[in-house]
Amino acid sequence: MGMLGTRSAFLMERFERLGDSKDMESATGIHEEIMRRTRTGDQVRTRALANLGTVLCRKFEQTGNLGDLQQAIKHTEEALDATYVDHPDRAITQSNLGAMYLRRFEQMGDLGDLQKAINHSEEALAAIPQDHPKRAGIHSNLGTWLSKRFERIGDFGDLQEAIKHTEEALAAAPHDYRERAILHYNLGSIFLSRFQQIGDLGDLKKSITHAKEQNNLGIRLFESFEQIGDLRDLQKAIKHCKEALGATPNNHPERADRHSNLGNMLFVRFGQIGDLGDLQKAIEHLEEALAATPKDHPKRATGYTLLGILLESRFKRLHSAEDLNKSLRLYHDAHEFRTSPPRERVKAARRAVVFNSTVYRSDAIIATTSAIASLELPKLKYEETGHWMRQLASFGQGGLLEWARENKVMKDLLVWLWDAAVGPVFDYLESRGILISGGAHDNDLKRIWWIGVGQLGMAPLHAAGDHSRGSTRNTLSRAISTYIPTIKALSYARQTQLQLFDKYGSSFSTEHSKKSRTPIKRNLLRYILSSAAKSSIEPTVLRTPTPAKVLKQVQHHGIVHFACHGVSEFNPSDNHLVLFSQDGNKTDRLLARDISKLVAQNAQIAYLSACSSAKNPSVELADEVIHLASAFQLAGFSHTFANMWETNDYAACEVARDFYDLLFQNRGNGGDDHQRVSTAFYKAVKKVRDRSPGCPLVWAPFMHTSA
Repeated sequence: MGMLGTRSAFLMERFERLGDSKDMESATGIHEEIMRRTRTGDQVRTRALANLGTVLCRKFEQTGNLGDLQQAIKHTEEALDATYVDHPDRAITQSNLGAMYLRRFEQMGDLGDLQKAINHSEEALAAIPQDHPKRAGIHSNLGTWLSKRFERIGDFGDLQEAIKHTEEALAAAPHDYRERAILHYNLGSIFLSRFQQIGDLGDLKKSITHAKEQNNLGIRLFESFEQIGDLRDLQKAIKHCKEALGATPNNHPERADRHSNLGNMLFVRFGQIGDLGDLQKAIEHLEEALAATPKDHPKRATGYTLLGILLESRFKRLHSAEDLNKSLRLYHDAHEFRTSPPRERVKAARRAVVFNSTVYRSDAIIATTSAIASLELPKLKYEETGHWMRQLASFGQGGLLEWARENKVMKDLLVWLWDAAVGPVFDYLESRGILISGGAHDNDLKRIWWIGVGQLGMAPLHAAGDHSRGSTRNTLSRAISTYIPTIKALSYARQTQLQLFDKYGSSFSTEHSKKSRTPIKRNLLRYILSSAAKSSIEPTVLRTPTPAKVLKQVQHHGIVHFACHGVSEFNPSDNHLVLFSQDGNKTDRLLARDISKLVAQNAQIAYLSACSSAKNPSVELADEVIHLASAFQLAGFSHTFANMWETNDYAACEVARDFYDLLFQNRGNGGDDHQRVSTAFYKAVKKVRDRSPGCPLVWAPFMHTSA
């Protein structure tokens, strides 16, 4: 029997060196043969059970077959039960069993398995001699597992114990211990977790000190930069990651990750400093990372997405249509990789159009279910585009006579926008049967997602065209329009399923002082409350709230409605909603930048019945899409409704009333809630347009940003 055990040990050692799975299968067969030849209670059988458990666990790590892990646990438990309490092998068997429970916890997420792993390791540590060479490993395991329990439960005591055990593991490990670098990494990670909990910079420094012992120093410094914002940490992180990459062989399995990490850091530095060279190098590293990642590797989707983001950023700087085309394809590849079976690539139905105007040329990039195409727009001249957008940014500064002049200019602007940009796109889509030629009935219209780049970031693409009675040469007659800031944002947003009127579907409304509550707005509020009650929705109404109270409430409601004043500043991050005190003599500002920092888990619809809530008065910053509506998008709202300039109270209240009326009417009818919301808003706006087609200043400001 001894010879069989020795042969099994030799086979496993050779397997670890050469990786031949036949050696592992042979070792498994040997232990099973020993068990057949021995009786229960025989110490040789007990040792064979424990060894078989170890081999099966190693087999699970190679193949991922959960059945092997279950058998490993079963055999090791049986071996532990048959081992005397004071037997010298008991501590090691117990430690191995703890590791197996940890593996099962990682697979199935059962907290009971993690608890068993910790209990077995604690008992193993109590039983093993102080000078035993495996004591450091048990301390290390216990520290790691306590840290995992802290992540699940949040008990700070677990974090403290994790640090204690990992420090003891490091102290007990010989300087030539092959896992010493891992101990430094683990201890650094735990100190970083404690820093994130209590903010002690000493813990952050300890984390960096431990990271110096291994290749992840750059990552630690990058995490320090993210926490503190010290650019020197980012510079050092890039330096160390470059050195780590230089020392990594071309065929090393970690080379792709190191290219990716370095590319990400260079992209962050580009965002901080603006050096285009950093962006170019970041793209090169991401391309190398993708090339080194196996085609079926789960990280490949992330690689597609990251490279797409970088190429889209370079497109915004250099305006190369080739970069945008590549970016669109990468986002598409990432979506397919995540959502489709390997042999059945199902394309998400969408029509996205990106407009770009430069001094060299102007294009529309059109992404459909079947292709991505670039359409040159010779009539979309860069200087003329700038002229029209500056006109648009200046609207809303005068009285009645000025309003009449601006309304005429707006009609001319919308016709120019159709002729130069939007019309050719519809001609392209209709010629290929993607849209119905010449328009369709409201119920048959398809959605289009618009993305304006550069100066066109503020263009009213949804209202483009000739709106004289009977004309269909306009966007409203051809499609349901939606805005989205980037293709990536659309790809992400479409992954979220909208669930209207579930337990989160309550409505939230703000009002101000008597000074700003006009009879029209009071009637609208009463109508919304009445409609909500009929639909069994319990609304929360905040009258004269503070910004802090609004921010708190927004996080707990699925639908939020603001009836207030909006202010558009030259610095878009200072855009705000005005909140009046009860007596109307004092005001507070609900800033766009504060809204954007929210994480609203239940967010669905944000309706901003506020003037200029989607206005960016700076043509130079039009490309950044920074306004109140985008702030709510960043907070997590799937659909945001806002106004591109100052609006007429009657029209604003009519659009809001009809929108909610249509939304509540169609409740529970099944189908796509994203489409239901979009169609309801489209019909509400079109109703106002149809009544006053010659007054685009009245109906054109209403816009929709969504998935």
